[in-house]
Amino acid sequence: MAESSDRNHPAFSTPQQQELKIPGGTSQGAAAAAGEIFKATQLTSEQWQILFETRHLNKALFIDADKPKYSFEPVLQLRRGMLPKLKVDERSEIEAHLTYTERSKLFVENHFTEVEASFQCPFVAVSASYEENEKTAHRKEKRTVNTTCKWNFSRVIVKLDDPTTIEPTPEFVREVDKILTSPSHKQYAEFEKLFMKYGHKIPTEITLSGQLYHTDVTERVAKVNEKGHAQQVKGKFEVRINDVWGMKVGKGLGYGRGNESLNREENIYQKSSITFKATGGNVLLCQDPAKWIPTVEHWQNWDVIKNENFIPLYKILDEEQQRQIELLIPPSESKNVQKSPLRDSYSVTLQPTPTLSLTDRLQVHSSFGLIEILLAVLLLLKK
Repeated sequence: MAESSDRNHPAFSTPQQQELKIPGGTSQGAAAAAGEIFKATQLTSEQWQILFETRHLNKALFIDADKPKYSFEPVLQLRRGMLPKLKVDERSEIEAHLTYTERSKLFVENHFTEVEASFQCPFVAVSASYEENEKTAHRKEKRTVNTTCKWNFSRVIVKLDDPTTIEPTPEFVREVDKILTSPSHKQYAEFEKLFMKYGHKIPTEITLSGQLYHTDVTERVAKVNEKGHAQQVKGKFEVRINDVWGMKVGKGLGYGRGNESLNREENIYQKSSITFKATGGNVLLCQDPAKWIPTVEHWQNWDVIKNENFIPLYKILDEEQQRQIELLIPPSESKNVQKSPLRDSYSVTLQPTPTLSLTDRLQVHSSFGLIEILLAVLLLLKK
């Protein structure tokens, strides 16, 4: 997320990284002997297919409501017998993110890292009130400050931008082709309906494993020192983790006014006021992290803890389909279109410029025409 304080969702990710060591977990040697799988690189294509379906890696997200949600209809699939492009990333870290509206808070809690960019998308009628609320919420004299702290146990990062391993589903492609062959004046409305069925955006980079998180909601008057406030709440979060697990996850837990340490009363308050929610692992154990952490180890308990690098849904299609769809997008929406990671060689041009003949070019650039001609003559004389 962005660090700038003048945007509508100031956020500060202050990861404190350490090697992921799971107390009481199965060692790699014992796991191998038992036939268990705990490493992403050990998974077969069939097991990845299970993760794609159960963790919604094959679906787009709707972003036009108070919180994001997955479509029921898959739009992506692994190519037959292929493994996804991935990077093993086994570590733990703590992050703190500030937001100023309920909607932004829910997007962060649902594993979005780029909230502002997620609010806009072609063919999606996002309420104007949402955008206005996001722009003005953090400028109010009295405002609500949401600080979401996350304790991430990442295992693997999956890339969904490799066309050699990922492809759109045949059903989705057929429906797109059907619209593109329909009368042109109906196509925009038909694509709106299509995206209401399949979703609006696709994250092209997803982190899988487990996460504990807590959101602190504070009413503030006057300007907020965002970074200081985030560090303060993050410090409380670390104290809570140390208390329930007995493990130091940060270099120092002092916070508050200056560098004062927590006093006894503050410690008691934090222990009673901070409760965890969980993604991945056995979520029923979220209030007992010492028991929850080992449940993250097995691949069948992994879940999405980060969605990043979003693209509009139609960007998963081939270049020609993208080109035809982009011709339908009005200029007011074109600023939200990004280059498709699935088509690295394809440069999006929303308003193509026709190729000009030499005569037309001289007419358009009349002030430079004579110079061009003289230069051409000089080059011929040199030859």
